[in-house]
Amino acid sequence: SLLQNCAWTISNLLSKKSPPETINLVIKIIPKLLAQNDDLVRSDALWALSRITEEPANLDVVIKSGVIPEVILLMKCPS
Repeated sequence: SLLQNCAWTISNLLSKKSPPETINLVIKIIPKLLAQNDDLVRSDALWALSRITEEPANLDVVIKSGVIPEVILLMKCPS
C-alpha cells in the first residue's frame, strides 16, 4: 500500500546523522503511523523511532513528542 511504502521510506531515510530538521518533521508523523491498523506500517514506524534514538541528543525530542505511551501499548500487543 502507499502508506506502507511511505513508512518504509521514512524509516530508511533516517540515520544517526539525520539533521534536526528531518528529525523534527518525522517525529510528528510517527504517532500517526503507529496508530494505523497495519503491522507493516507500525513496524517501520518503530524502526524509524529506533533510528532516531541512535543519537542520544534526539532522546529528548522523542520524549517530548509524546510517542512513548503508544510504543508501550504496542509492546503489549500480541502481533
